[in-house]
Amino acid sequence: MVSRQVASLADRYIGNSQYKWGGGRTQSERERGIFDCSSFTQHIFKQLIGKDIGATTREQRRAGKRISPSNMRPGDLVFFDTNRKDGHVGIYMGNGKVLGAQNSTGVAIFDMNASSYWRNAFNGHVRRVM
Repeated sequence: MVSRQVASLADRYIGNSQYKWGGGRTQSERERGIFDCSSFTQHIFKQLIGKDIGATTREQRRAGKRISPSNMRPGDLVFFDTNRKDGHVGIYMGNGKVLGAQNSTGVAIFDMNASSYWRNAFNGHVRRVM
């Protein structure tokens, strides 16, 4: 159910968005589908549950409560070590799929198990905010 709600909110941005480091902080950028990873997750959670989880990965890595990767469920925040520890964040959709904004794709869903890049970058940090 949660993954369907998240996907519904994100649907207008998949294939119709642009990644910009530090993007998505203004209403104008969000309306035009310009996001970085954390502004996208912030935007979705604000729409989904009316909660501001912070605009940066540093803020979001303290949102909600930390849970074990073995207990991940759709709607959880998942963190990856990219440019730094917890440098990238996305929303877990189930079955290894993650929704997020990436510099190579804009907003998209990727499989963190099928891609060696994402599998190796996943650091086991998962936050439940709902």
